Amino acid sequence: MLAFHPIALSDKCWIEKYFSRFDSPVCNYTFANLFLWKPIYRTECCENSGFLLIRFYYADSDKRIYLEPIGEGNASEILALLQDDARQIGQPLRMESLSIEFVEKVKKLPVGNNLFFFKNRDVANYVYEAESLRTLAGKNLQAKRNHIRKFEQLYPDYTTRPLSADDARLALALFDQWEVRKLDHNQQQQMERVMIESAFAHYNALDLEGLLLLVGGVVVAFTFGSPLNKDTFCVHVEKANSDFEGAFAMINKLMVQSLKSSYKYINREEDMGNENLRKAKLSYHPAILLNNFHAIAKDSEEVAVWKLWQTCFGDSDEFLAAYMFPYSNAESRVLLYENGELVAMFHAHSFLSDWGKVGYLYGLGTEPKLRGKGLGCRVIEDSLRRLKNRGDMVAWIIQENKDFNCWEHRFGFAPAGNTVLHFETPDGFDFGGDPENDWGLCRVLFAHKYLQKYVDLHPETQAKFYFCDDFFSENSGHYVLQNGQVSFIPCDDFENAEKLLPADLLVKYPLEGGTELKYIRV
Repeated sequence: MLAFHPIALSDKCWIEKYFSRFDSPVCNYTFANLFLWKPIYRTECCENSGFLLIRFYYADSDKRIYLEPIGEGNASEILALLQDDARQIGQPLRMESLSIEFVEKVKKLPVGNNLFFFKNRDVANYVYEAESLRTLAGKNLQAKRNHIRKFEQLYPDYTTRPLSADDARLALALFDQWEVRKLDHNQQQQMERVMIESAFAHYNALDLEGLLLLVGGVVVAFTFGSPLNKDTFCVHVEKANSDFEGAFAMINKLMVQSLKSSYKYINREEDMGNENLRKAKLSYHPAILLNNFHAIAKDSEEVAVWKLWQTCFGDSDEFLAAYMFPYSNAESRVLLYENGELVAMFHAHSFLSDWGKVGYLYGLGTEPKLRGKGLGCRVIEDSLRRLKNRGDMVAWIIQENKDFNCWEHRFGFAPAGNTVLHFETPDGFDFGGDPENDWGLCRVLFAHKYLQKYVDLHPETQAKFYFCDDFFSENSGHYVLQNGQVSFIPCDDFENAEKLLPADLLVKYPLEGGTELKYIRV
């Protein structure tokens, strides 16, 4: 059994001995990075059979991941230990930040046949020549030099000084100002603030180096990082007040100039798939775009879903990593197997809206050679039951395949709402993707709840009808809407009573709103 423990400052010395021999240029292999993100990722470490082992969890998740084992022992044996460690909590082995050397080595071993490897461009590290960032020489960086000159012209009284542990209040105030201006607020920014707070609380113990940029005594930018290896310095954080033109370019250049000249490279970490950040990092023309690899046990549900998803939709590994790891889990996956092969899938997610707790169905896929056999309908049925069992009042979908007409004719969905669906998620992942055309179809799962919500908003409503729900028979019966209340008598069809079907509720008793969906983890 592996004796993992939460990473602590007392681990710094022995962990850095392993890192010095490993000499990786990947940003995850700095003690400061591991320690500073511990409150978010619950990072743990241990030493076993001559290897440094590190594991953590995806943010706000129980999914366990391992970094590359660092050491010179038997790779097969240590991977077997990691597999057992993951198996103890009923999870597949997942690994990330793997070097190409490690991947090629493992592929030659029997254990390599049990792993599915992929690269993720979103976590590729941007590595620059330090001299290039110090001087900004060359035609490619002319725009950066222009930004620097503009800053110097506008703010000739600017000053700099080394960042210290005592600057926490100033730096965090600037971070909060930067965060308020962001249009795409998400949990990632909140997590980064926690990391920065930890950095100042342990600034000296972690041997961090940083810089403050001030104009008229006011802080307009700050940055800090730590050594990655003898040749490379890793910049962990850089923030600036965009009201001061050229502040980002200025703090970038000044920080590199303040470092020891022995550093040949600057690692500015990844862009996490953020288009604006990617554009900014590419504009400095990295010397190396350092890809690293991920691995997942081939026999896992995750890999089965991954492969069927790519077969059905053709999405990239980057997209699947952004969706699968934070959002796909045993509670959301609705899978159909035949002869040991995954043949159809759907995902049942829960969200909060101004209607209350609602469901959203995502990623309906069927093995192409088996389409037309009703497999998709089977996972739709199971998914609707999954959402109803959770207590979700309605189910939403976005109909991508316009030729699939079962949503309305078989399952009781209907158009609802006067705006497109909009998703709020912890990391900004968009379950839709098209802000102009992501109109939702809706299916009522709890007729009584839905109608009570309606009469709460329209207490003057007076109505009687028979509701027929062939799929959820417990909804079927006689309903009376009167004096702001809904009464229900489960019974067979009343003679001469108005008869409504699930889609009719949305048309005859429409609720406003409901299309702003905030993700909740179940």
